Amino acid sequence: MGYGDEIMATGDARVVRETTGRRVAICKGKTVRWHAMFSGNPGLASQAEVDSDPAVIRIQNYPGARPYLDYDKITRLGRSKLGKKASFKHEIGAARRWIYVPGYRVARGEIFLTEQEKAWAAEVRKSLGPFVVFEPRVKARASPNKQWGARRWLDLVDLAEKSAQLVQLVPPGCGALLPSRAAEVVTPTFRHAAAVLSQASAAVLPEGGLHHAAAALGVPAVVIFGGCTAADVLGYSDHVNLSYDHPDSPCGLRDPCGHCREAMDSIKPGDVARHLKKLLEREDG
Repeated sequence: MGYGDEIMATGDARVVRETTGRRVAICKGKTVRWHAMFSGNPGLASQAEVDSDPAVIRIQNYPGARPYLDYDKITRLGRSKLGKKASFKHEIGAARRWIYVPGYRVARGEIFLTEQEKAWAAEVRKSLGPFVVFEPRVKARASPNKQWGARRWLDLVDLAEKSAQLVQLVPPGCGALLPSRAAEVVTPTFRHAAAVLSQASAAVLPEGGLHHAAAALGVPAVVIFGGCTAADVLGYSDHVNLSYDHPDSPCGLRDPCGHCREAMDSIKPGDVARHLKKLLEREDG
């Protein structure tokens, strides 16, 4: 869990604020949390504001208490594998899968870029012209079942590179996953990556932090879900969410899964390219 969860937290806070008309704080217990993705957000209350104003609404959203996950079921599953009662952390770790809360639907988050971040990204846009972000990278701690596969990404590049300037966002110290096939933009922080993404005509992304950033920034995207993560829980209605229509989906497994391999096999580069083309035509229109 990481940047995507924190962007989602801002979406939950936004919904509460718009529903109640009251200030909102993202908390762990009584303590107001801070994260880089909350920076500059005028709708989030500080600790001082919470302490001085009883009208501020506290929402509980932190690692180990994310509203889209059914922790009771995950914990029971973990205990069944451990064979004994253990700490919450051990129970969650033993479960090795996410179980989603039925009926939960992600709310569009909010990202408030600084003027410096906007200017930096504008220079990228100026140097490259209109571009599409391709991001094959899945964070190291994520389930391997979120990997679409390098060969498919390269095939997609072959299909898309004639119609759009392609860009890959590269964290410092990391190699590009599409070497020489897409322009590389080294992004010092995730916020810089979000700033560049905000300048994109569209994006093709795995389910994760950047797809939540794209939604928060209003960037059209094709999102590759596969069979691990629930698109009807964590997908946005104005994105193209490619998932696997199968009784075992979403499996939520964090270990390699044959069902998820089948799911990714079902998502063809040609289909992704066609969805991307439609998004770009919609934007041009």
